Amino acid sequence: MYDAITQPYRDLLRRNHKLIDYIEHFCYTVTTPLTLDEAVRRIGMQRADLVPAPGRETLGEDGCLLIGQVGPAVVTYDEVGAARFMPNAHALGKGCDHGIAQWDFYNLAFAYIRSDGSGGSWDEERRGHEESSEELIAGWQAGPLAAYADLFHRYLQEEEADEEGADPVYLRAVMLTILELETGVRLDDALIDSLPYALYLPL
Repeated sequence: MYDAITQPYRDLLRRNHKLIDYIEHFCYTVTTPLTLDEAVRRIGMQRADLVPAPGRETLGEDGCLLIGQVGPAVVTYDEVGAARFMPNAHALGKGCDHGIAQWDFYNLAFAYIRSDGSGGSWDEERRGHEESSEELIAGWQAGPLAAYADLFHRYLQEEEADEEGADPVYLRAVMLTILELETGVRLDDALIDSLPYALYLPL
């Protein structure tokens, strides 16, 4: 079950090595239900600030955040750290179901928060400092996203066993899998390449 449910994202991450090792900052969000115009307003910009974008070709440009409407959801995608400078980033998911997966050279973090404020999160930097692995797992098991607790537990089991064959992309794949199962939006090469707009955030 574990292999089957995460395999599409493990394959995606292996194909796109730069998503793991070579980019400054990966940030992917899915917010639903939300319109594109409202998302832009919440970010602190205007519809006129949307620039038609040929997908991934723009991602190396400073401040570039790809954005688009996918059904009832708004998706943002960023490989250059622009999301760190997003005005009012906390407002993007207000009153919506909002998921975010992000990592850089130093940390790996995930959150999925539903419109009622419930949800779950995982922060590798916080783990071991503010919360133990067991506390993080217990939080998932007791919360509304308990169905995914075993996916994180497997990651900890492999880590603690220091298995030689442990999959280095597994935890990232789990995070992206949860976002798809909760929102119905699949992150893949076609989605990234089809996001129609870019916002250039002030750095």
